Amino acid sequence: MAREQIGSNPPEQPGHSPKSPGLLAGYTSHRLLYNWPAETLILELRASSRFLLPTRLFVRHKDTEAYEQIGSPAEDVSYESPVTCGSHPVVVFNSLKRSKVGADWDGIYFYHLDSKELKLCVSPQTLRLSEAHGRLWIAELISLSEDAQTLCVNIGVEKTVSGGGIMHYYLAKVELRDQQVGLLSRLLDTRF
Repeated sequence: MAREQIGSNPPEQPGHSPKSPGLLAGYTSHRLLYNWPAETLILELRASSRFLLPTRLFVRHKDTEAYEQIGSPAEDVSYESPVTCGSHPVVVFNSLKRSKVGADWDGIYFYHLDSKELKLCVSPQTLRLSEAHGRLWIAELISLSEDAQTLCVNIGVEKTVSGGGIMHYYLAKVELRDQQVGLLSRLLDTRF
């Protein structure tokens, strides 16, 4: 029966793989996640050319073909670094505001896959670290706890020293209820 289903589709043309409905031109898939409770695929797309287009996130139920974009971010905002868990129909992701010289951390968003509700859950103004520091920013989300309340992240911490500041990166946990940061381990190599 599986052979019949595969063989019943029209023959594909040589060259590029066909794109799923709903995906943007000029982008290529970067990472694919699956959320078991919502039976939903989560696709992170990055620009396929040398132009710095913002990263976008798309979702689709496993039984449909068309993807839907998460939110409608501004042209200079990237939604990236998604994580999900096996017990709740949610995806949590990082947001960066891009410019020609780099990017500023914009916040962490929580997206409910069933209701399609999108909300900011951590911002630069609400993120808290008990140690003395300058700026804090989330470089990347690593994982989400099973109760969807704790994130494991790669966080940048600027420490003030005489004559300026020095940046260090850490593996850290962020409690979403109170946005409290707990540093777990210093990362000497900032790019993984």
